[in-house]
Amino acid sequence: MGFVHSDANGINDLGQVVGTSYADVSEERHATIWTVVTLTVQEQLQVLTDLVQGLIDANVLEQEGNGLLGILAAALASVENDRPSATAQLNAFIRAVEGFISGGLLTAEQGQALIAAMQSIIDQLSP
Repeated sequence: MGFVHSDANGINDLGQVVGTSYADVSEERHATIWTVVTLTVQEQLQVLTDLVQGLIDANVLEQEGNGLLGILAAALASVENDRPSATAQLNAFIRAVEGFISGGLLTAEQGQALIAAMQSIIDQLSP
């Protein structure tokens, strides 16, 4: 039986999102709990690195992707060493991705997903 609709109703004392899921055919209702996991900035940068590597492996980005990996590696080192250059490096990543969208190497959807993830990281690093 698959569920096609879920509603979040609140957050319990453990910080879990609680709600109800509705079954597709029988319209049965089931209690549902979602646990939200917050990734560290370092973990988020690793997720972005994996996404870029996936674009390289799929031949969407080739040499260009290696440049993005270099930016991510430098930014990760800066974050791990509390260097203020991390934000500049992360903004360089966004500018590069915007260029790839303009140049037709990435679709707007692919590029905006990378940009949104990076902007979230930048927002977390900003005081």
